[in-house]
Amino acid sequence: MPRATSTSALSSAGVMRLFSRVGDSIGKITFKIDETDEVWHNTFTVVSVTDSLVVVCSLLLVLLQISISVQFEKTSTPSLV
Repeated sequence: MPRATSTSALSSAGVMRLFSRVGDSIGKITFKIDETDEVWHNTFTVVSVTDSLVVVCSLLLVLLQISISVQFEKTSTPSLV
């Protein structure tokens, strides 16, 4: 019986070459964006401010609910005097 050769479908060296080639191909397609990009900075600032506004509005709603609850309790309990 003849010896079996090339029985492995994917060798570890072949997989490593594949990943290397895919990485090189992606590197050729894409380009690095400088982190000092003005548009990115402005977008990040808008998102940060919007997030802060959402937090403040949420806190105001909670305070309003507490205030309404306290007012309701004051008006709904009978006076003992």
